[in-house]
Amino acid sequence: FFIVMQYVPAEFVAQAFGNNLQLTNRKTIGCGCCKAGDLQATVQLPSGAICGGYKITAEAMVDNMSTREINNSALCLQRVVRCRTRWGRRRWANHRLQEMLYSDYTTAPQTEGDHRKLEMEFPPNVWQSFQSTLIHVNYHLDFRVRMICVCVCVCVCVCVC
Repeated sequence: FFIVMQYVPAEFVAQAFGNNLQLTNRKTIGCGCCKAGDLQATVQLPSGAICGGYKITAEAMVDNMSTREINNSALCLQRVVRCRTRWGRRRWANHRLQEMLYSDYTTAPQTEGDHRKLEMEFPPNVWQSFQSTLIHVNYHLDFRVRMICVCVCVCVCVCVC
């Protein structure tokens, strides 16, 4: 599996689960099921845990693999929804679709290799919604792991008997 993380601030994950994490968003592969396109910008988020109501200053750089200009660079806090689709030679692409909750756009054109400082503020209600979404996704992941363990145990018991 590979995980697609689009415009999801790692520090919010760190604050929600008490870990000090850092993430750089990665380029995605288009998915015919969820219609997810290529990620055009890579966003390096600042270090240190943050919470709702605080301003975030992040650095955005256009992906070097991209040849198109980006007219609207955006940082957005988004709700995570999982979508699984078949992707080539028996491999699964595990996409995370996002429902935009809050965003901040810059209208100046940005070309390949350019850097731009983006600043935005997440209201507390958006932070709470994102935190509850993280917990919800984490619960489903734990449930899936538990079900896999149960299936493995049942198979082992059947084989032994």
